[in-house]
Amino acid sequence: MWYTAMSKLYYDLYCDESGTDKANFHFGAIHCSRARANIFDRQIQDFRARTGLSGELKWTKVSRRFLIAYIEFVDIFLDDQYATFILSEISKGEHWRKLASSADSQFLHAYFHFLEQAMWASARYAIFLDETSSKRYKFNSFHYALNLPNIKYHRQKKVHTFTVVDSHESNLIQLVDVLLGALTANSTASHKIELASYVQEKIKASTKYGRPKLFTYKWIAPEARRFKPQM
Repeated sequence: MWYTAMSKLYYDLYCDESGTDKANFHFGAIHCSRARANIFDRQIQDFRARTGLSGELKWTKVSRRFLIAYIEFVDIFLDDQYATFILSEISKGEHWRKLASSADSQFLHAYFHFLEQAMWASARYAIFLDETSSKRYKFNSFHYALNLPNIKYHRQKKVHTFTVVDSHESNLIQLVDVLLGALTANSTASHKIELASYVQEKIKASTKYGRPKLFTYKWIAPEARRFKPQM
């Protein structure tokens, strides 16, 4: 199995996005080892068995009735001493339309730059994206672009596997969705404000190795692209 060799250099990224129809929107990702992802998955399965919440968990479904359950859900990530969260604010700006000729391709160019920010230079990755993100056929060229030489640091592929998943079937994508909503959404509902405040305060902690639990970035569409993957 490809994770066994030099395992400390192999990571997973579980990614989602929110507010893509707005001038400023966000990408978010859980960055962790495959072993840690398996631990999260088992913990979420245990959580579901305890709470009876077998359906999709997401920010839009947070309610007063299930607030305590959602706090327990986000604590699976927040209490972990190893995994981190990558948050990027994307500003379309005046040059957004220059990225590409279609809305799908513009979105994918922004996603490309988010993943560049999220990935460590010396590591290899398995990337998991929510399948509702964009048209599926475009992701073949997207995966290819991520491994081109000017962003490849060694002979091995930087992105070893690239998987588009159904969020209904991915516990970790659902966890990203709730965390991303709590970190970025503007809600007037008291229960969502409470959950957002809880996440924003607790995520200020550091990991076991002293790294921030939350990494934040900003990106605005440039006037001239430095790199042009065909997407």
